[in-house]
Amino acid sequence: MAKRKQTLNHSDMTDALDSLKAVQQTGQMLFQREAERLARKHGPDDPRARQMAERAAGALETLNLINARRELKVEEVKPETKDEAVVYGRIAGDDLRGVSDLEITLEDATGRVMRAAGAVKTDAAGRFVLRVPPAVAEKLAGKPHVLTARKPNGEVVFRSSTSVNLEINKAVEASGKVRLSEVFRERTAPRTKPPQTTPPAEVPTPEPPVEKPRKPPTEDAPRYSVRGTVATARGKPAAGVLVRIYSQDIRHDDLLGAALTNADGAYAIAFRRHDFDAGGEKGADLHVLVVTADEQVLHSAASKLAFNAEQEAELSVVLEKQ
Repeated sequence: MAKRKQTLNHSDMTDALDSLKAVQQTGQMLFQREAERLARKHGPDDPRARQMAERAAGALETLNLINARRELKVEEVKPETKDEAVVYGRIAGDDLRGVSDLEITLEDATGRVMRAAGAVKTDAAGRFVLRVPPAVAEKLAGKPHVLTARKPNGEVVFRSSTSVNLEINKAVEASGKVRLSEVFRERTAPRTKPPQTTPPAEVPTPEPPVEKPRKPPTEDAPRYSVRGTVATARGKPAAGVLVRIYSQDIRHDDLLGAALTNADGAYAIAFRRHDFDAGGEKGADLHVLVVTADEQVLHSAASKLAFNAEQEAELSVVLEKQ
């Protein structure tokens, strides 16, 4: 029996990407906050702080890719006025992200700008819709034109390699890609410091905060890890949920790390002894918190501790709310 081919329409794909984006944003924010907390507590060179900073950077890179994927789709545009001609599309950079604030115009075969056809600006996603009025469209229809994109200073950064032929009561797509190094050239140019005519006023240097002396962690300190799986009440993997591992303390609980579950519902979190050891503890007293992208708590085991967890602990969770 032939299998039915399942396809996602644009709306479904957008919804899926929006959900993934929300999860990724939450994870990136958590990693960034935890990296800053660990840097304040143990110093910026602490291995755990660096690891969290790397995770935050990785999550941000993934978030940028998701945003770029959401922008790739150019929805079809239709004429709104009788006898008008429409040119629509998207101008993207070499990183696939849309380039905004570019002026879109049409040129004839001699390179003359067709001002009567109008001009539009690309939006935040690089998309544009140029609607040519009926009176102008009648004169320009059937003739080859070139689509151009200009920076605010008038410099052309894109010309379509194929001609654009306007048609009455139809919309023609014309998208393109530009080099970001050309678009944002002035941003990357070296800055020269202007000459200073008057001496700057002296600003008193604030006293650095006094920190309590602490014993720096040794490089050969043993590493600890927690791994496991998160499953629904029906036994299926819970993918894309955020798992946080805490160490219970007398005063407050310390966040040891966080990770998103993969497609199999699995996660893995690493930390060091000095993240939980306040003095002579045999092992960490661990508990698990599982939340969704919008911080909805799916599982909390603060009252169910794994006392003196081993150096390589395994904590799996079965959700009751799914």
